[in-house]
Amino acid sequence: MNSKFRIFIVCISLAGLLWLVNHLNREYTVGVSFHINYEGLSFSGKNQPDSTIYAEVTGRGFSLIRFYFEQPYEISLTKSDFKSVKHGDSLFLTVLPDNLRKSASEALPTGIMLKNIPNDTLAFSFISYPSKDVPVKVNFSIESGQDCYVNGPVKIIPRVVRVTGPAEMIAAIDSVETVPLILRDICDTVRTSVKISAFVNKKISCNISEIHVLIPVQSVVQLQTKLHYNITILGHIYDGDVEADFMAPSGESEPELNLVLESDIVDKNLVFSVKTPPGYKILRINPESIPLEQ
Repeated sequence: MNSKFRIFIVCISLAGLLWLVNHLNREYTVGVSFHINYEGLSFSGKNQPDSTIYAEVTGRGFSLIRFYFEQPYEISLTKSDFKSVKHGDSLFLTVLPDNLRKSASEALPTGIMLKNIPNDTLAFSFISYPSKDVPVKVNFSIESGQDCYVNGPVKIIPRVVRVTGPAEMIAAIDSVETVPLILRDICDTVRTSVKISAFVNKKISCNISEIHVLIPVQSVVQLQTKLHYNITILGHIYDGDVEADFMAPSGESEPELNLVLESDIVDKNLVFSVKTPPGYKILRINPESIPLEQ
């Protein structure tokens, strides 16, 4: 290769480089796509919205080349970026064009400017069912061991759950139940988890699937005692004993001392009742009442 040809090649290369630099320094408009991230909005089934949007941007050639190498870019849209209209349980959302353009502009790198978004009417709809909090009822059957019984209220964690579904169905729900919990030969406190019963209608859902329960079961003894009464009513003295059959936690010292005889006047009768501490159970009292003297 002679020197003249080499000079020719160098000149051609320099000319091409100058041409490229000149053109890359000019402004161009190109079409790009952005991925859309919907924050705080969830979709299912056929209600999936567009995940990308087309836009036109302008910039110098150098910036556009760098822009292509740094893709993809993401636009984040929240519920506040949409105008919402509710019809029944459906929510119709239409993007606010200014918010869409602002989000796209903020996603662009330095040197690139948003020129146009041809389709700035992004819209979709989805079901927005109402929710409400309702109490939980434990559906349990317990066969206590001999001389054992449930000696207190069942503790439930959590006691309240949130159900979601069509408004007309939610309005008819005042509580939820657990699946049947059957316990046999139990003579000690039960701590377990139990699932919430599935709803017949699949449109209704619950925020949790199971709860924790504590069922206090205790060993007891059956006893009998006499509770004395001496009451004066309108000058008449009523004196006697009420026999009480009761159950008390085993190991209690003198459990009969924890019983309190109470009385009330109902329809010209002196009616008796026995107040007990937690863990006790009155099985029978005799007499339950006596007539007042006229």
